[in-house]
Amino acid sequence: REPKNYFPGINAATLTLCAGRTRAAHRLANAVLDICFKQLQATPATANQLAPLRRPAQAAHTPAGGKACKDYWLLATIGEAALLLDNMALAHAAYRAARQSPDAGFGSLATTRRNAALILGMRADGAATLEPLFPKPHIAIFSGHMVDASRRAKPRFPRQAVPRAEAAITQWVGANAIAIGYAS
Repeated sequence: REPKNYFPGINAATLTLCAGRTRAAHRLANAVLDICFKQLQATPATANQLAPLRRPAQAAHTPAGGKACKDYWLLATIGEAALLLDNMALAHAAYRAARQSPDAGFGSLATTRRNAALILGMRADGAATLEPLFPKPHIAIFSGHMVDASRRAKPRFPRQAVPRAEAAITQWVGANAIAIGYAS
């Protein structure tokens, strides 16, 4: 049965693959891609980027320019369907676009990574393929003195040092691509 919506469709495709029914999974994944690419027509910049990776002739039907897709789940679904079909170029491009979406929170990324791991677990090179698709976030733990609240004879972290420390931390976090930070 053909899916009418990409969300239940991609879940059915992935579970069908896990059940060992590869042909049926591919049929569902292609139907999901059809649904997704119809929705991408509203965002020509993304459609023009991804369509040639699916079918070269499809790119000609999309007007040039326009806005980019910011829908995390639509982009992640394209990535998952492409992964099911072993179209690694499309999977990489769609997952990269999904990670850049404003909705790309850690929970969404973890769910998407888990589904990709299910699919890739069916293949011998699965673990090696997963890391480039979903790089693990860099984490930093900060420690040190709190800003001095009392008047010590010899301050450890005087209030006037905060802007300089803040600028240094901000620069270091950016230079090291830190996505998660812990501090007291």
